[in-house]
Amino acid sequence: MGISRALALLGFSILTLYSCSERGISKKDVVSNYAEIVAASYEDSYQEALEMQKAINDFLENPTEEGMETAKMAWLAAREPYGQTEVYR
Repeated sequence: MGISRALALLGFSILTLYSCSERGISKKDVVSNYAEIVAASYEDSYQEALEMQKAINDFLENPTEEGMETAKMAWLAAREPYGQTEVYR
């Protein structure tokens, strides 16, 4: 999920919050669902950060071109979920 998709989800959640009472969905349900989405985003970001940390530590212990490439790819992979969490701050 990219940042634009996360912003769209945020906007949708806000609009849903205001129209949900007409459809029998409580505001508490909407807020709870949104909190679960936010928590899942942070968990994804955290897990990717752990993978990146491992790749960097492995590279530092044994600096090779392959290790550097693995660390770069781990950094790129970690950027995506981290970027998604920026909308929540």
